[in-house]
Amino acid sequence: MAEVRGGGGGGRSGNGRKPKKRQTKTPGANIRRDGFQYNTSIGMMIGIRVSLRRQQFMHIRPPTSDDFENIISTGFPPAGTPSTVTDPLKITPAHSLQDQFHFKDYAPKVFASLRAAWGIDSEAYMSSVCGRHNYLEFTTNSKSGQFFFFSHDGKYLIKSVSVPERRFLSKILPSYYRHMVDNKHSRMCRFCGLHRVEFPNKKKMRFVIMESVFDVAMADRVYDLKGSTAGRISTPQNRIKRGYVMKDQDIKDLGDVLNLGRVRKRAFLDQLTKDAQLMNELNIMDYSLLLGIVEEKALKVEMRDGSIVYKYIDVDHHEMVDYEEAERLKEK
Repeated sequence: MAEVRGGGGGGRSGNGRKPKKRQTKTPGANIRRDGFQYNTSIGMMIGIRVSLRRQQFMHIRPPTSDDFENIISTGFPPAGTPSTVTDPLKITPAHSLQDQFHFKDYAPKVFASLRAAWGIDSEAYMSSVCGRHNYLEFTTNSKSGQFFFFSHDGKYLIKSVSVPERRFLSKILPSYYRHMVDNKHSRMCRFCGLHRVEFPNKKKMRFVIMESVFDVAMADRVYDLKGSTAGRISTPQNRIKRGYVMKDQDIKDLGDVLNLGRVRKRAFLDQLTKDAQLMNELNIMDYSLLLGIVEEKALKVEMRDGSIVYKYIDVDHHEMVDYEEAERLKEK
């Protein structure tokens, strides 16, 4: 397992030059405008948009036991609802798909409450997940038939789930909700919504929306850590690939260390322990910690001849000082 040290701050430094800001490139390619995936993604976007609009008419409050069991099913005819329908909770828009589809929203008030607890703005969430941009297809598991999509800005991952997976998430949702609300700094995956879209051919896709952990394209190294080194090593060829997710033995061999400081180290390990305890109680075995490392130079602030001087230094050998320290120096 990776060593977590109690002293200092930061991580390993780069090559001594001021780092350039990287251009973020969301992984994946635009979904083609034909076939089941495209129609499904359009149905997903329309259904989510209507669901979020309806929630604007609902009071956000701590969910009741009934809210965890609540499922809202809505039909979406191509022409939309007739003009005679005035109830905002029943109105659906016209759409470009040829056939009517049905959309299910699982425990919408619970997930709305979770997003609010995480500080996720409703309009920003809507823009990311169901705005005017297509999803980006990340990868397809051909054996299971499951799909993985990114939102256009890479902030959210949309993953299809099987019937047992959907039922399991609904089953553990009360425990998950309590844990995430009580533990603001939990390292567990943030589930933002659970839905289902169905077309006339009876083909259904259930999917969960998750907040992206971080921008993998921005990280110099990415590790998937399980706390074991048995078989947890990458080939030399894969180690040098940018964005490749390495394993426990790799972080040990490459010498990466997390310098969190004593207080942050204790808080970090305590939170991981709480998260692991919950997963143990829920009989979840296959979990790991996703870690991304970005090489940066630390910014040091100094007073020189009455003026404030900023310079980039190696974080391994110097104390790192932030911009707040610069303001304190100005006041002096």
